[in-house]
Amino acid sequence: MSDTAAPATELPTAADRRFLVVYRIGLALKGIDGAFELLAGLALLWAPDALARLIAPLAVAETGPHPVLDLIAYWVGRAHHELIAGHHAFIITFLLLHGVVKLALVYCLLRRFHWVYPWALAVLGAFAVYQGVVLVMKPTVGMGLLTVIDLAIIGLVWKEWRMVRRTPHPA
Repeated sequence: MSDTAAPATELPTAADRRFLVVYRIGLALKGIDGAFELLAGLALLWAPDALARLIAPLAVAETGPHPVLDLIAYWVGRAHHELIAGHHAFIITFLLLHGVVKLALVYCLLRRFHWVYPWALAVLGAFAVYQGVVLVMKPTVGMGLLTVIDLAIIGLVWKEWRMVRRTPHPA
């Protein structure tokens, strides 16, 4: 038997099962994030002025020390700034592409398509680099938290890829 393929009858260990639960939760969060981005992009595409008026009060809300609220306020404030600055095309394109790419990656990773893992790592790595640049230029707790979460997702995808490569798959 080759040392790169696990026997078909090998049962996953308890540690493998725990990892898969954490991995799937991470992918679910990434999928939810992608769905929100896609929906926000569609909302901006169909009604950019109405959305700008809707999020204006949220963009100036004080969040305090809560990192999740800080993250939401950061993105809402950024979207509001882009909208009032007239950068509709950029933000719509960014949200739509980002959302579609994340949803496609999540689907392919959950289906364990072997060929997608290197692409997923490259795309997620590019997202993390972008977030790192934003974090350096305008540091916030929310962006720091988002970057740490995305780096953890990259680590989970890397470990899952190593596990998947050990299992045989149809050509």
